[in-house]
Amino acid sequence: MLSGYEIPNDPSLPHLSTALDEMEMANRFQKLLFIAEPHSKNAARVRHWVKRCQIERVKYKAGQKCLVNYLLQIQDVQTRQICQQRLSTRLFPEGESRLRFQKAQSEPLVMPPFGQAVMHLPELEMVIWSFPNDRKIGSVNSLMTLPPNQVALVKQAICDRLNAQIVNIERPELVHYVPEHTCTVRLQMTLQPLRQAAGQTRSITLFGKAYYNDEGAESWRLMQMLWESPVCQQGQLHIAQPIAYAPNERILWQMGLTGRTLLSFALDSAEFTHLLINAARSVAHLHATQLPCKRTSQLVDWLETLSHMQILLANVRPDLNERVAILVEQLVHRANELDGAPSATLHGDLHLQNLFVERAGQLVPNDVTSGDPVPTERIALIDLDNLSTGSPWRDLGSLFAGLYYRALVDDVEATYVANLMDRFCAEYAQYTPWPLDRPAIDWYTATALLGERVYRSLTRIKRARPAMVDELVARAEKLDIRQILTEAIQ
Repeated sequence: MLSGYEIPNDPSLPHLSTALDEMEMANRFQKLLFIAEPHSKNAARVRHWVKRCQIERVKYKAGQKCLVNYLLQIQDVQTRQICQQRLSTRLFPEGESRLRFQKAQSEPLVMPPFGQAVMHLPELEMVIWSFPNDRKIGSVNSLMTLPPNQVALVKQAICDRLNAQIVNIERPELVHYVPEHTCTVRLQMTLQPLRQAAGQTRSITLFGKAYYNDEGAESWRLMQMLWESPVCQQGQLHIAQPIAYAPNERILWQMGLTGRTLLSFALDSAEFTHLLINAARSVAHLHATQLPCKRTSQLVDWLETLSHMQILLANVRPDLNERVAILVEQLVHRANELDGAPSATLHGDLHLQNLFVERAGQLVPNDVTSGDPVPTERIALIDLDNLSTGSPWRDLGSLFAGLYYRALVDDVEATYVANLMDRFCAEYAQYTPWPLDRPAIDWYTATALLGERVYRSLTRIKRARPAMVDELVARAEKLDIRQILTEAIQ
C-alpha cells in the first residue's frame, strides 16, 4: 500500500486501494504474466517471478478513472538475471473496463517481453498496456528502437546544425515516461566534424521526446525561435538546442545538457540561494522576450483550477471543505484587482526541476565563434512544452509555491522561503521593463499552492506526510492575509 498518504474512498472506483497496494499487485501481475501464484502447485515450473512491483506514477480523477504506472522487477530463476517491465494501467468504474479493453486490442500493438501487449484484470476493472504500448502515444516504439527514418532525420539535422557526421549511435535509454502524455529517451552518439581528419571525434547527447498530440510541433517552433533570438545568442538566456522534429511520429529531438536540476541542491544552502538568484535573471530574460505563442494563460483558466481542486477535495478531504471554500472565495474576489498585468512569454511549468544548473567544463557557448569567455556556471530553462503568453506573476507564483512545498518536505521554515522570494524578486526586477507587483505575486502563489500543489497531491496520491495538504492550505491562507495587510498599508 502507498504509505504516508490517505487513499481516497471512491465508490465509483472500489478497487483503487487494491491497485495502490504494491505487494498485492505484484502477486496479481505474477499470475497474469506467468500463470502461477506464489506457493501454488505450479510455482516450481515457472521460470520468471515478479520480485518487486513499484508504483511510479498515479493520476486520479475522482469518480471517473485512475491511471497507475507500475515498474516490475522480473527475475529469471535459472540465470538469476533481473529485467524490468513497465505497465501503464487504467481503472474504470464498474462495468466499463471490458469495452475499453476490446477497443485497446484493435489498436496497432507491439509484443512485450512478457505477457500480452494489452491485458485485462476484470475483477479490478483494470486495462493494462505493456510498454512500449501506450493508450495515446503512438510512437513510443519508434523512439525506443530508432527505425531508419528517425536515424536519417537525426543524421541530416546533425549535419545541418552541427556541421558534423555521426560515427556511432548507441541504443536509446529511457529517462522519463508519463503514460498517455510524453516519453523521453537519452541518445548517446559520437560525431566527427565535416572536412576534418579521421579520428577527431567528440561525444554528444541528444534527447528525444514523443508526444501524444501535436504540442511537440508548437514546442519545436517556439524553441527554434527562442534559440535564434538575440537573448539566447548573446548568452543572456540558455536553453537546449532544438535539433529536429518528426511530425508524423510527433518526436522532438534536442541537444542534451550536462549538469543537474536546482531541485537537487539543499534548499537552505548558500549555494541554492546563489543559483536561485541566477535563475531570476534567466526567467526575467525569458519573460521580456516576445514570442508569438499560440497558447495564452488566461486568468479564467487559473481560477478554473481552483474549482477543480475544490471538487476533488470534497471527495478526498471533506474536512477541509469549509475552510478552503472561504479561502477560494477570497482569492476569486481579489482576482478582479489583477487587471493590467504586463504581457510576458511564460515558461508555463516553472519549478525547480526545470531550472538546470550547468557547471564549468560542461558548458558550450550558444555562439562558438563569439570568442566570449565561458561562464563558470549558468542556469538553463528546460522542458519548454508550455511556453505561452500571459501575466509574468503566474510563473513566479508557480515557482514560489514549489519553494513552499519543498520547504514543507525538507522541514525548512517558511520565513526562509519568504526571504528567498524577496531576493529572487529583487534580482528579477533589474532585468524586466515592468515594476514588481507583490500583491499579485502573492495571489498567484496562494492560488498555485491550491490549484497546483494541493491538486497534484490529491490527483497523484503523492507519497507525503498526511498533514501536507493541511500545511499547504495554511500557507495559502497566510499569503492571502499578507495581501490584505499590504493593501491596508498602501
